Amino acid sequence: MILREIALESIYQEKSRSIKVIFQGGESLNRHLYSENYGIKLLYAENADRRLIYDMVFEDDEMWATMLPSREDFPWSVLRDEEPHFFGAEAGDSKYLLIKYDNKIIGAVAHTYNDGKIPNMELSAWLRASKYAGKGVGTNAIKLLIESLIKDYGIKTFIIRPWIKNTRAVKAYEKCGFVVTDSFNPEDYYGKYLELAAQGDFGEDGTANMVLSIEALNSGKGENVNNEILVELKERGADIIRFVGLADMPKERTLGLDKAILFCTALSMEYIQKTLRNDFQIDYDNDEYLRKEEQIENLADWLSYYLREKGYNAHSQSAKNNKKCGYIESAYIDPDVQEGISILPQKSIARIAGLGFIGKNNLFITKEYGCAFVMCSVLTDAPLITENHSIVQSSCGACDACVNACPANALLGNEWTINGGRENVVDVSKCCCPLRCMFSCPWTLKYANAE
Repeated sequence: MILREIALESIYQEKSRSIKVIFQGGESLNRHLYSENYGIKLLYAENADRRLIYDMVFEDDEMWATMLPSREDFPWSVLRDEEPHFFGAEAGDSKYLLIKYDNKIIGAVAHTYNDGKIPNMELSAWLRASKYAGKGVGTNAIKLLIESLIKDYGIKTFIIRPWIKNTRAVKAYEKCGFVVTDSFNPEDYYGKYLELAAQGDFGEDGTANMVLSIEALNSGKGENVNNEILVELKERGADIIRFVGLADMPKERTLGLDKAILFCTALSMEYIQKTLRNDFQIDYDNDEYLRKEEQIENLADWLSYYLREKGYNAHSQSAKNNKKCGYIESAYIDPDVQEGISILPQKSIARIAGLGFIGKNNLFITKEYGCAFVMCSVLTDAPLITENHSIVQSSCGACDACVNACPANALLGNEWTINGGRENVVDVSKCCCPLRCMFSCPWTLKYANAE
């Protein structure tokens, strides 16, 4: 994809009518309008606005503390030394813009064109005070900016990379259609800025990498269905939600349905720590893992019903529903017991969703939760906006923590490969204590011991 050719001068003449703005301190500037909607105006920031933009970040202690780990993460030099073309009323693909709401300048947004393998606009946004948060102003400012950039530049991909602990911002961006991805490859998105931007402003572990495809804005129906499902699943406890395209999968494995909704719920840090302290003495009548596994499968059954009620085809991949539909296999521990098996493995969906990789413990491992989560999925033909990713290769390397922890010697010590499959990784006939394999994984322990 390349930027479509546009006449910047004509866009400038059409859209940059001048309006006068008074901001704190009484200074007056004639600023030019870039775009307007949702009760919001986006104004071109002038060169004289550098200090205003910077000061707005730290004007409210409560606000900046949610956006940044410390003041040092956003020094004045960032604005002071920013390239001149980011300012002024000349149309351009990289700009700072001021957010005007209720006749006041209440924050700023910025967009930068990146010439990576996937050309994109990288966005950022901040509000100057907590009193403006929670009103949809920031979300609408981002929506307005995206809509305007699509119209003016034909961009098909947007990225935004906030501090991972800025949960309020992450949720706001999700409402705009952004999706957090664990398979973010900087080389896909950055060209000349690769070395500078690869780690993100908050480092590899502190940055939430969020991506939005243009289809999420061009297909209103799809966007609405995605957003409806996101809200419903999050309210019901899902921590990770992905919409995946299945067009390249064999139709006999997808029942002819071309999309999957994958959702996961993390086990609590307290549960992992308690289980380790108690040396895996499990109270099966009150076990969090078993409870959440049942809840996630019930959630799949509910979502399947929800989609069918809306007129779409849907198949829950819960064990109960798969058994009902005749997709069964012998249980690991008791071969005489028949249990439901997913017609399309959950881990296969998670792999193309870019969530992580399959470890030597034959469990799916994510950067955020290790393998301390439960997951399920629904196959459907609903008009969803999907996003697939390149397969993430195993990061187990020389680590054999799970192999050494397995009391039944069920793990073979091999890394999972697409050609080797499960049989090359685990002898399922010996498998008796998956929690030991799960909780011995360094990725899981990193999550469990995080502050």
